[in-house]
Amino acid sequence: MFFKGLEDRLSSLDIETSGLSEKEDWIWSIGTSKKGSEKERFIKPPSSDRAKDLFDNQIFNIKGYFDPYKDAISSGKTMSQKKAIQKMFGDIDKESVLLIQNINFENKFIGESLSTDKANKYAEKFAHVSDVHNGRLLYTPPEVTQARHQAARQSTLLQYAKTDDEKKTLLKNINSTYEGMLSHYQKSIDKKSGAVTVELMDISRATYAAAAQKGFISPEHIRTGLSVDFLSKVFFGKAEKHTAAADAALQIKIFDRLNSIREELEVGNLSDKTRSQLAKIKATQPFESSRTFFSSMRNTLEEIQRESTRIIDPLQVTYRNISVDGKEYKLSATMSGHTQSTDEALAHVVERYSRTTTAGVDPEAVAKSISGKSIDDQIDILRKAENGFKDRIDRKFFGQETFIDKAKEGYDGISKKARRTVGLGIAAAAVYAMTSSEEDESTPSYEERELLAARTRSSNKTFKMFSEPEVYHGTGLYLWENAVRHHEY
Repeated sequence: MFFKGLEDRLSSLDIETSGLSEKEDWIWSIGTSKKGSEKERFIKPPSSDRAKDLFDNQIFNIKGYFDPYKDAISSGKTMSQKKAIQKMFGDIDKESVLLIQNINFENKFIGESLSTDKANKYAEKFAHVSDVHNGRLLYTPPEVTQARHQAARQSTLLQYAKTDDEKKTLLKNINSTYEGMLSHYQKSIDKKSGAVTVELMDISRATYAAAAQKGFISPEHIRTGLSVDFLSKVFFGKAEKHTAAADAALQIKIFDRLNSIREELEVGNLSDKTRSQLAKIKATQPFESSRTFFSSMRNTLEEIQRESTRIIDPLQVTYRNISVDGKEYKLSATMSGHTQSTDEALAHVVERYSRTTTAGVDPEAVAKSISGKSIDDQIDILRKAENGFKDRIDRKFFGQETFIDKAKEGYDGISKKARRTVGLGIAAAAVYAMTSSEEDESTPSYEERELLAARTRSSNKTFKMFSEPEVYHGTGLYLWENAVRHHEY
């Protein structure tokens, strides 16, 4: 089994930022956890105005969320971003195994904050850093990165499979790829030739794939439900706190639990606890898929609102080779361009979700229903729908009856203009389905049956389009997913 005996070497990292753009936003907290010891380093805000903007942005809707940070500012217990990053790297040595939920996110923010000289100094601690790193030091072993891309492509092809035999073969290949990935992680850790960064989402996907092959969850959802919040609710019955130090500690607990589940799956002797948790994952993933669909749409529009979003043409993809330790790897794709067109960008999100079961949502119809509206109204609609599905997931996890009120409040909170334009569209139907008081969810309502039929038509249309011989099946999709990675935020 992989990742044994790491107690003294394993540490975890999480950051909290004012937004998603490393160019425009800033890190306000860096949290680490190791052997039960948590450290939260609050960073001095760039200005009082920027701090006020942050505090006014209730991104998690958690009462008192910013209170500890406000206290740190008022008591003079904040530090410069430079010093916080220096202390964070000071806690890492060449034998460290550093666990991060989404390396791409942490890497770009920390990298943006490092000078070249400091970055070169810290780079000496890590086993896998490119010579041209531009301050971005947090990389998994190149074999792991290559396997991640391979597994992503295989997972996309799985959604196109026409027969059960095709699905079984692809799922077997996916599991084999993940086993190879975990093996590469372990080999790199065993070498002790530098700190190794591990992405928690790799472990989640590998566990889901193993569970799907054993029939415990749906194969189409092996890339659904990867967030720390989702996994915390499944395993520990509580939501993510969204504070850097607490979430860093939570990541280690999730990592340990995922490894235990994979070990049980491997020997074929599952505890009642594991069976119950896998059943909960299976039941909730379609709703989580709906939530991440709206989140992906919203994140895409917010990128366009700032500047533009990346688009990949599957017919124009080229790879960049890099050399590591004398070996050649194909690790990245050349972007074919950017777009400021909301319709073009959202079509890429619809493409990804049109072949995945999204509870009560037709992705193509959602995109059509918001097309032509202002980008602010589009983001407003998508955020409310995303929050509604988040509440529905909470209801499934915790049996919360407050879900109905929350979802209705979310819909009522949409601007009157946006609500009128959406009233006859898919977003209103989605909110209606989410706020239905029917307890027997095994019997779809009329609206849900209509949405299911619409989704089926959309899936059939998309499958036909990508079945044409001149299209490289799924290539653009899997590369877009890994390059843009909206769904992973």
